[in-house]
Amino acid sequence: MKLISYMVTCGGDAGFRFSNQPEWCSVGTMLLFDAEKWDVEKIYNVMKDLSRQYRNGGHGWTLSEEIDLGKSAVKPFINNNDGVYVDLDYRDEDGICWLGTLGVDQEKQIHSKEHDVTRWSRNGDTRNFDYYK
Repeated sequence: MKLISYMVTCGGDAGFRFSNQPEWCSVGTMLLFDAEKWDVEKIYNVMKDLSRQYRNGGHGWTLSEEIDLGKSAVKPFINNNDGVYVDLDYRDEDGICWLGTLGVDQEKQIHSKEHDVTRWSRNGDTRNFDYYK
């Protein structure tokens, strides 16, 4: 399957970020989108929606609380949309940290190493600084 990867991260100070890049002092996970069902613009727009849902959920005071708030937005999105997965092979640059599967259903957890994966890129930029607008 051809997939498009998109990174989300969470830090105790800044909470969830949907920027498709590693963030300082944060844990991350990689979302995977079936390229036959999802395109760059559709992913771009859904990240804005997920960011709004997350921000509307309140504010946590610990990393754990921020992760739980993010899961409340991201987990139902993944579970309820065809062609959206969490990458079981992803680990942060240090090889240890990983935000995890976000508690998604088992069938939504796949190994990227078994597929053809392309990193999300819009207008030549792999980073999405507009996700919160």
